[in-house]
Amino acid sequence: MTRPCPQHLHRVTTLLRVTAHAWALPARTAHPAAAQRPA
Repeated sequence: MTRPCPQHLHRVTTLLRVTAHAWALPARTAHPAAAQRPA
């Protein structure tokens, strides 16, 4: 096992992409719950 298999690499890349997107989404758009909450 000198090289990681392509499927595993693809899975990790996809997971990182999804996680980064999930983290970046709240910062980009305001949450409906936060908008409904009175200031």
